[in-house]
Amino acid sequence: MAVVMIEVKYSAAAMAALVDMPENRAGPVGRAIEAAGLKLLGAFYINGTNKAIFLADGSLEDGNTIGVMALAAGSAIEAEVKELTPFDKAQEYFRRAAKVKAIYRKPGEARK
Repeated sequence: MAVVMIEVKYSAAAMAALVDMPENRAGPVGRAIEAAGLKLLGAFYINGTNKAIFLADGSLEDGNTIGVMALAAGSAIEAEVKELTPFDKAQEYFRRAAKVKAIYRKPGEARK
């Protein structure tokens, strides 16, 4: 399983509803996340914005289900879902990138 970050940008109507009737969205969103096959790890509001981040354990595909659901429900106007990689595993990406970087040329750079 992977750690999946689901970032949503709430609609103006959703923000107005949260101001009029403050609610901890971890409960209702957490139930939806679990119904999609993920396990909620944490729910966070990004202060001073109309954004929230939900961290979940599961697959990227299941996370995408939540992003699409949030958009379809009308509570979000944007949703981004990303798989997070711990640095101990990301080191392999960095090693592979070093090999590819050796043959890559930037636009306008002379051919190697």
